[in-house]
Amino acid sequence: IPKMEADAPIKPKPDKVIELPEDHKFGGHEAVNSLPGDRGLKDIVKRVGGLSSEEASLTLNGLIDYTGKTYCGAIKQLTDTGEGLTRLKDEALALDRYCKNAPTWNGGPLYRGISGTSPTHLLELKRACESGEAISMHGISSWSSEEDSAMKFAGGSNSVTGKTMLRCKEGSSWGTSVDVYSQFDDEHEVLVCSEARYKVSGYHDENGVMVFDLIEANPRVKHGEKHDRDDESDESKTDDL
Repeated sequence: IPKMEADAPIKPKPDKVIELPEDHKFGGHEAVNSLPGDRGLKDIVKRVGGLSSEEASLTLNGLIDYTGKTYCGAIKQLTDTGEGLTRLKDEALALDRYCKNAPTWNGGPLYRGISGTSPTHLLELKRACESGEAISMHGISSWSSEEDSAMKFAGGSNSVTGKTMLRCKEGSSWGTSVDVYSQFDDEHEVLVCSEARYKVSGYHDENGVMVFDLIEANPRVKHGEKHDRDDESDESKTDDL
């Protein structure tokens, strides 16, 4: 279930984009966690996200809000006013830009537990599997590199449809670790840009959990690397659900 749509450019433009050291361009959680920050987390956000000071502050606030335990409560409180909605959208846009510039996730499979999934949503996922159409998360999405951590968000007895898990075995070229910013060390969180698209390759019941296996439909190229799927024709591309 998406937390915020993010589909527009951010202003103002960044001061400059800082090239990451080669050993930090790709990787798991250590790609960001081991980057030194002269002035703490804000400095890391600014450098690896290629952001201005203003955008770095906004992004860090968004990361703290997004990974915090009070997220749902904060959303409810902020959406009561137009000013709150503006702040949430600004944070979402800043986070999306950060995902595009920060170290690309290649630390292995990613998992996304979904709580409160509606029967309609499940039907859409199953139809996508049958049709081969690409789907999106409709905004920035939060994943975990640990299946047990994602399972905590997979619903249960209070969920209309029971436990549901999305599994991307190849990880995500649109994702980046936000583990260093998270208030919960055991979540092993990876934030994925809103531009990521997926195809549902299959689904099955796994010990009472409905698991949907996903593969990226639009893997991206970063830092001059050539992806194996670059030569696919435009005819193979599909629209979002």
